[in-house]
Amino acid sequence: AYVTAAFGTTMKKTKSTERDPDIHNDPAKPGRFGFQDGRGRISTWTQMIPTEPENQYDMIISVWADMGSILPMSKGFQRIGFKRVKVSEIKDWEGESGAPTWLTCRPMAHLPTSVQPGA
Repeated sequence: AYVTAAFGTTMKKTKSTERDPDIHNDPAKPGRFGFQDGRGRISTWTQMIPTEPENQYDMIISVWADMGSILPMSKGFQRIGFKRVKVSEIKDWEGESGAPTWLTCRPMAHLPTSVQPGA
């Protein structure tokens, strides 16, 4: 699994990680993807944005996973969830790692209800 962030016409992504086998070995059950050693971080991203919130782009956060074990016809990674975030809700980076911000993602409509992108 990996995560992407899109802002306007630019996009960045994290490194991919494997599903944690200690949680569930059954691919039909929810799993956990641990992003260790910075794998869940996107490199620093500087953008010029208007100061008026109504003129700012929204950021789209997407979660991608290899669905081959759940959907046999699936090849490669598929987008399984997303979250639209207002730029005004994103904290400025002050040079130090802070506590992670958890976002609950919306599932993609074309996937079975057993696929839940979670937080």
